Amino acid sequence: MAWLRSGLQIVCATIISRIFGLFRELFIASTLGTGLQSDYINLAFRLPNLFRKIFAEGALSNVFIPIFSSLTEESQTKAKSFFITTLILLCLALCILVCIMEVFMPEIILLIAPGFNLSSNNEVVLLCRITLPYLLFIAIIALINCVLNVYNRFFAFAISPAILSVMIMIIPSIAPNNELILQALAWAMPIAGAVQLFVIYLSYTRTPLYRVQWQLSAHSAQMMQFLQKMLPASTNAASTQLHLFLSQSLASFIIGGISVLSYADRIYQFPFSIIGGTLGTLALPILSKLRAQNMLSSMELTSRKLIKLCIFLALPASFGIIATVQRIVCVVYERGMFTALDTQRVSKVVVCFALGLPAFILTRMYNNIFYARQNISAPFKITLCSLAVNLLFSVCCLNYLQELSIALGTALGGWLQLALLLYCKKKEDVTILLNPTVRQTSSSSMLNFALHTLAASAIMYLALITFNFYTQECFEAQIVLYKTIIVVAQIAFGIGVFVLCSLLNSQFFEIKNIIQHQKK
Repeated sequence: MAWLRSGLQIVCATIISRIFGLFRELFIASTLGTGLQSDYINLAFRLPNLFRKIFAEGALSNVFIPIFSSLTEESQTKAKSFFITTLILLCLALCILVCIMEVFMPEIILLIAPGFNLSSNNEVVLLCRITLPYLLFIAIIALINCVLNVYNRFFAFAISPAILSVMIMIIPSIAPNNELILQALAWAMPIAGAVQLFVIYLSYTRTPLYRVQWQLSAHSAQMMQFLQKMLPASTNAASTQLHLFLSQSLASFIIGGISVLSYADRIYQFPFSIIGGTLGTLALPILSKLRAQNMLSSMELTSRKLIKLCIFLALPASFGIIATVQRIVCVVYERGMFTALDTQRVSKVVVCFALGLPAFILTRMYNNIFYARQNISAPFKITLCSLAVNLLFSVCCLNYLQELSIALGTALGGWLQLALLLYCKKKEDVTILLNPTVRQTSSSSMLNFALHTLAASAIMYLALITFNFYTQECFEAQIVLYKTIIVVAQIAFGIGVFVLCSLLNSQFFEIKNIIQHQKK
């Protein structure tokens, strides 16, 4: 029951955060459109997030949670000592990194956005220098969140992005004139980081670990294990973020390219965060605890159930986005400086991302399975391979497809990564616990489940296209509220069709049984 309650908390908090995030993007889009100023501020926002995912949320949680989970089974004192030691080392490392990057920011801008001309770099450099300290705040927040996850506290971190969105919308309103609005947007980020840290710390004070005594133990076996695994994990996270970095560099040669990718990313990240983020956040601490208790059979069974949940939610989300994307983008963004032409441009990119959405969600789940088994090297090698294919496609097709090549390359790389993860997991299962008969039965069951879900999703897609046809004249009315009601009704209609199809082929009951079993 605890995992279901936690999952609902994450879903609710993520939905709230994503809605605020959409309002934030709406505010930026209507204020700046898709021009150069929008590219500048989006680059300034992405720079600290790039390093955050490498050093904080990505590598840190994947290595820290399995080790910390095993320590909590052994001793709360050792667990807290490990946490505090890690926190000190993280702060020292990131303070040095932030100082170095502040000094060499002009060179960094030339590296990550070579398409910007030299005359524009002064403004971009200033904005990036303002936003960069956010990295330090969010890294500390991410580490504290790792502890909270182990104690089944997920809400505070899931709701924290809403704080950032609110600050970005409020602080520019106090700017004395429009010329300073970009700087006001940039300052909102570190200010929001301080507020987010305060909120996450309040949640930490309610955990059993808060009052436990501790001793600094930098030379413990667990700390050495953590440091040894952080290098490949950071490299893995860095290789993933390298794609975003290089994609951003490519997009800087296209006027509005960075902004279009950013706006499109916000749309497809909504279902990805709710589905992949929720299940991924729940999976790692649950699987790590089972691994720490040496319950390998239960770990494998839980993994399969979580994968089925991912398939059941990811496939209809992908088909639904493709069928409704143009209307969603129109309702969310099309006002002010954001024109109908921009809607067409962003919608095409969202469709390309949506093609890879099931792969992105399942890849996150399979990565967590490897991390829970404390296997860091396999995901790293696979990520590098998919990244190479991704970038090769993006570069070769950039002149012909513009920003679409980047989105299509991302989708292609996601599916390749998933295929390689499936292959490696199958090989690893041979050496761990599964006999050939069990593996064959499991694979057959998973394939049948995926095919049934695909069929239900395809029927839902046809229903949504039909809905588009019969409501097109109504949707063209120039009333935003009216358009919003139609989009909400269309999404509800699509969900209803998918659930009905799932009931007819018994998938819905299988998912219901999985949830009821986990309650027990």
